Amino acid sequence: MNKVLAIIFTIMFAFNVFLCVKSITDSGEGRDALADAGFITDGVVDETNEGKLVVVTGPIRVSAEAYDEETELTLETALGAKHTETLRYEYVDKETNKKVTSPDFGLATLDFDKKYRKEEHWSPEPQEYVYGAAWIGDFYITEDLLIPLLNSEKLGVETFWQDELDESPYYYYFEGDDIFFSLSDPDSLQEGDQRVSYRGITVKEDTNYTIIGIQKSKYLYRPEDMGIATSIYEGEKSLGELSSGEAKTGAMAAIFYGVLAILFLVLSLWKFEVFEKISAR
Repeated sequence: MNKVLAIIFTIMFAFNVFLCVKSITDSGEGRDALADAGFITDGVVDETNEGKLVVVTGPIRVSAEAYDEETELTLETALGAKHTETLRYEYVDKETNKKVTSPDFGLATLDFDKKYRKEEHWSPEPQEYVYGAAWIGDFYITEDLLIPLLNSEKLGVETFWQDELDESPYYYYFEGDDIFFSLSDPDSLQEGDQRVSYRGITVKEDTNYTIIGIQKSKYLYRPEDMGIATSIYEGEKSLGELSSGEAKTGAMAAIFYGVLAILFLVLSLWKFEVFEKISAR
């Protein structure tokens, strides 16, 4: 068992060394890419920048709110993160207080309830996004660029139209300040039923943003494989500020993965009993 763990820790050590080096390399590539980028402050699309990295500064304009065709709800936000959860049951042996993977459903109801305690858990499904439309100057901002602006809190009831709430095929109910939507009656939910909630972005009025993206026609796309750690900032950012931010982000990531690499190296040497062999000498 010790050798198996040692091999796993060695693999994790090598992986974190790779991530540490990659963070440093990406940071340098990101700064080089920014040095060659076109900076646009008037929001006008310049055809000479087609297919190139550009940095566009200005206010973000929301031209269409996100609409979920499944729930038939309009979200008062340009981009919504849709969280779907599935209700799962877990059974715990009342005597041992341990989770039971294969409960004996053949027991009579009274005996079953005496032997097991049923616990309900909401299991998250892969996250989806619902997008309306947003612009910065004459540039259409694609969905991926706005994801970093997503709020951590769920959208509240005030962000939905009451008539849509009433006409939606989904029930809605509350847990504290959070609103959830379900095709099943919330008073009689069963295992396998699902519920939906949303998070959104808040675009501040009279505030300029700086977006780094690839220009394709009038569209701005997230720069992939260019070492750009952050693609959207609140406020106007100069080349020097963006380069400094990339360097700082790269350094922090390198330190983080470096510390993990050292930790896994120590664990690997420990499981290989290297320290004991050295002490024995």
